[in-house]
Amino acid sequence: MSRREKDRKTISNWYNIFMMLMWAMAEHYSVDLRTISRVQIYEQELPCVSVKAAIEAGLLPGVRNYETLDNLI
Repeated sequence: MSRREKDRKTISNWYNIFMMLMWAMAEHYSVDLRTISRVQIYEQELPCVSVKAAIEAGLLPGVRNYETLDNLI
């Protein structure tokens, strides 16, 4: 399945979004999901701190008005 096809799929709940984000982080940033901590996220400035940052980093598919989703997770 291409990235474009993945972007078109509807994500049905927050847990699926969270899991998609974490697996993408592990793939793109070589993060060990078994040991990741909040301190590590902030120290390494990882893009999982907000939905906006995750979308801009290409870890989550874009949504309309995502720019407003900048609150810290």
